[in-house]
Amino acid sequence: MNKVLVLSLMLLVSLFHSNTSFSQCGSQTATIVNQCPNQSPQLSIPTAVPGTDYIWTVGGSKYGQGYDFTYQSPLTSPTIISYQEQINQTGGPSKGGTPPYAMPASGTSILNNGYSVSVNSTTDFRLNAITVPIKLYYCDPNATYRLKVIVGPTATPTAASVWHTFKCSDLISTTEGQTYLVPIKVNTSPTDPGLTIPAGSTTISVIYSDATNPAGTSDISGLVAFPTTTFNNSYSIGSTTISHSTTTNRPAFLDWNITTLCPAVAVNVSPTASASCCVPGNVTAPSINTSTGTNIIDTDPISPALTLSTPLQVGYYYQWFKNGQALTAPLQNDNEINVTTSGQYTVRVVEKLADINKTSCYKTDVEMVSKRILFAQTDKISLCLGETAKLNALGATGNTAGSIIWSGASGISNVNAKNPTFLPVSIGTHTLEVDAEVPVGNQVINGDFELFTVGDASPGFTHSSYYNFINPANAVNGTDANTFFGIPNRKGISWLQNGNFSIYNYVFSNNDGYTGIKPCPDHTTGTGNLLFTDAAAKNIPAGTPFTDTYIWSQQVTLEAGQEYEFAAWFTNANTEYCVCTDPFDGTVNGVKTPSGQPQINLYVNDQLVNPTPITIAGATCQWQKVSYKYTATTSGTATIKISEISRADAGNDFAMDDISFGAPGRQKHTVTIDVTDCDDLNATTLCNAGELTLEATSSNGFFTKWTHTDNGGVTSSTTIDKPNDAITTAEPVATTDRYTAEFKFVRGNQIGNPDYSLTTKNGSNMTDRTNLPGTYGLSNGEYIIGKNPSAFSNTQDKIYTSVSDHTTGSASSFDYFSGSGVYSAGHEIVFSQTIAVTNGEEYGFSVWLANIHNEFTKANPDTSNNAKTTKLDLYVGGIPVKRFTLPLNTSWNNFGYNFIAAITGNLTVELRVPNLNLQKAAAFAMDDIQIGKVDTKIIDVLPDPNCTLPVSYLYVNVERNGAQIHMEWATAQEKDADFFIIEKSKDGVNFSATGTIKAKGNSTSANKYIYSESASGDYNYYRIKQTDLDGKFEYSKIFFVSGIIHDDLIVYPNPSSTSFTIKANSNEGETLLIKIIDTKGSELANFAQQANESITIGSDFLPGVYILEVLGGTQLWRKRIVKQ
Repeated sequence: MNKVLVLSLMLLVSLFHSNTSFSQCGSQTATIVNQCPNQSPQLSIPTAVPGTDYIWTVGGSKYGQGYDFTYQSPLTSPTIISYQEQINQTGGPSKGGTPPYAMPASGTSILNNGYSVSVNSTTDFRLNAITVPIKLYYCDPNATYRLKVIVGPTATPTAASVWHTFKCSDLISTTEGQTYLVPIKVNTSPTDPGLTIPAGSTTISVIYSDATNPAGTSDISGLVAFPTTTFNNSYSIGSTTISHSTTTNRPAFLDWNITTLCPAVAVNVSPTASASCCVPGNVTAPSINTSTGTNIIDTDPISPALTLSTPLQVGYYYQWFKNGQALTAPLQNDNEINVTTSGQYTVRVVEKLADINKTSCYKTDVEMVSKRILFAQTDKISLCLGETAKLNALGATGNTAGSIIWSGASGISNVNAKNPTFLPVSIGTHTLEVDAEVPVGNQVINGDFELFTVGDASPGFTHSSYYNFINPANAVNGTDANTFFGIPNRKGISWLQNGNFSIYNYVFSNNDGYTGIKPCPDHTTGTGNLLFTDAAAKNIPAGTPFTDTYIWSQQVTLEAGQEYEFAAWFTNANTEYCVCTDPFDGTVNGVKTPSGQPQINLYVNDQLVNPTPITIAGATCQWQKVSYKYTATTSGTATIKISEISRADAGNDFAMDDISFGAPGRQKHTVTIDVTDCDDLNATTLCNAGELTLEATSSNGFFTKWTHTDNGGVTSSTTIDKPNDAITTAEPVATTDRYTAEFKFVRGNQIGNPDYSLTTKNGSNMTDRTNLPGTYGLSNGEYIIGKNPSAFSNTQDKIYTSVSDHTTGSASSFDYFSGSGVYSAGHEIVFSQTIAVTNGEEYGFSVWLANIHNEFTKANPDTSNNAKTTKLDLYVGGIPVKRFTLPLNTSWNNFGYNFIAAITGNLTVELRVPNLNLQKAAAFAMDDIQIGKVDTKIIDVLPDPNCTLPVSYLYVNVERNGAQIHMEWATAQEKDADFFIIEKSKDGVNFSATGTIKAKGNSTSANKYIYSESASGDYNYYRIKQTDLDGKFEYSKIFFVSGIIHDDLIVYPNPSSTSFTIKANSNEGETLLIKIIDTKGSELANFAQQANESITIGSDFLPGVYILEVLGGTQLWRKRIVKQ
């Protein structure tokens, strides 16, 4: 641009005010609307003029503002009511177009004092704002600068504003590099806008330093003066004339904004009775009802229409309003109206048409018809007992105590949270209600961005030219299928930066390896749309007003005096705020000092709503609500805006969602969840070669123990080989009535990623190989998540097989944890979770595990050469409590453990690889972990009838009669019995046959048998081997023949996890010999004990099955005891 053009432009914009016309004082006169005795006096200004307002006073005190005024005190005597017209006006030289603003080609200079203009006004006026040119040779971005406006002589001013402070980012650039424009809001105090200047002549000056300089502020270089030819010597704004010096170096105050304060006009209102005076008591106050019983509509507009009605007063006049604007003319008997849109509806009822605008004569009611903003949502409409559902109070904006309240059932984790969890405690249909604060009558269209569809040409709202919308349809796949922070199938946009923004259901990364933006989910539901942007200010010229650089804007309707809430949700999206791992180089990014935190301003008609800039702090993807209240001063259409104002070149990436603007209120909504009992438990018994196999299974619980109950109601585990194993064996006993399997079911799983559908490692300290090549297999202490373990093959004997995902059964999904089962110091924790527990409550841990070493796919795996099965130790509170040993196959197996909490607080539960000094490879898969409170359930199963004993004994007696051994026994019933073999032994362990007696075979009545033989040597132990027709057999207990046998041995508890108490009832003073023998026949203990006395043993026994043998003078007892 050449110099002539620059000067011409400046002259043009400086002269345009000479043709501007202004409203003059006294252009309208108030009329008396009502002066009836004992009614409220009312005055009105006939015509509304933009920029003009009226202040009403009585007795010198302000009582109202606006074009209509009603004095609430009844008129009983003459009353003086005054009104003052106030006219907002602008004028003077203007900065004109868009920055950088044109300055004269030459001739400006710097003034350090005497920067003033002369003012002459025929009325009082209030100075609201001016723009002042300043000089700054270097603008320090960290510095704060200052300016002040004073009235009258500089040394002895008659009035002064507070200091106006500003930073470099507030400056407006010009074509003269070190000259800037500063818009000054002139305030008498921080809360009192404007500086009132009385009528007459005075001077207005701007200074940048005096004895009251605020601490921490800096001097500017000077104030810029202009040549005389730049603009007119004087100009008028309404009744105010402003004169500049005629000298060459003239101060320049641009863009004047003043309010002319016209002289007050007094009106004498006297009570005057007339036939036109109304009788207020004749009007019954209306009460608006809705045709649906609710004032909330689900769609806006709604169809069919909603009918608003009020009880009819026949012959009276009704007028309906919406948001302060008349919808209908006053009509007789018009007590109903059909509405289709949200808003504030008012009905006015009056007896006579002439009184429709008289405050004392009409009565009103208000009904706010609101679009449903609040929705109670759940991620599951049906649950199994013990499962949890995520709740969401969609649309709730309150962030204070009591702003959200859930009710309707027990089991809601936090009734005041927006997103609590629901853990039902009973089956049935549960109706949950949320009562929450929302912006009733929210006027923002598509504030949650859910109406946007990929491919739409525009985002659906207005944004400034400094932002560029990028259609997400342009997104492409990343360079790595699992790029963007390990989240597969995510896409990116290249480049999303420098003021670009987009809308999608997560924040995009870029597709070229740049990971500056983290993929955050939306705030509304976690799966919906959000707006995200790189707000870098590289394309915004310095000094551009914040109101011109908005990223979002819409139109709303205001009603004077109404309070509104302007709210939105924001989150950082830059990785500088994120504790996360870069998928490209493995770098762990901790929260850093940001290079430019996002800062937000909210505007209504370019008026700043928030008193200070809103800094979006906190970690990446942590949504935070920004909310401020705004009270409208005028009625009509307004523009609301959201601007990012940090003007940083990097780091200020952010996402935005759920924008709302409306009057604060509350709504209620419900959601229904069906809860059923889905617990799966099963138990079977199977006879195998005379031995009973017990098997307990559950798909969602874990097995704890077996017991058996005899036909006398006595319950124990004495005949069960391993009562704590889900699959075990038991000795068939005729008196056994049933077997019982016990299961535990976890309620309210406290694991955040139980099925490994996310990449969260659940507290493992093993080394993550998920995003690294698998050429050499898993080394000790390594793991992968979500990848096929069979791809991690081979050298060093590490060959793996894949297993189907346990959660879904899918053979192509690998959402499970695969890890090395060989100990590595510092990398041995497979799983770690800290849970909240309550003292005395029972908790359970459950996990599904499978071997994944290829060796275990064989029918007979070779564990001596190739692989070892995985063993994992469970720790609760740092104490080992259980070892899980996987069977020699690649099937999924459930392992569990239950415990009683001994504290109230936090408790850590861990699975660790034990240090077993393995020389062979071990590898495992892990899925579907549960920790939480437990319910106990049992299932009974009958013994397999194929193992029903052929003989049921009534009694067995064995005694020595001189030189003869005499045996007598009786059976209560027999089934397919063949014969009885009498066996004898010297030591009670090694027996040999000594006689045979044929059985009755089949009988339901008692049968008696007798056998005698000569006593010989040291054969003092006898037993009976009963054999049936198919060769199955059963032994009786062992008898020691020195007299009649009495079974008086008591052992308790049995099984036991601590110790056993034993007592043998025998002859007083008799000494008993006690032996403990393991299942291999090895004698572990041998000691003497007095008969009829109790003794405690076994506290140091390892878990397993043992034989307790007690030998008295004439008796031998043998019992199986089980140490858990």
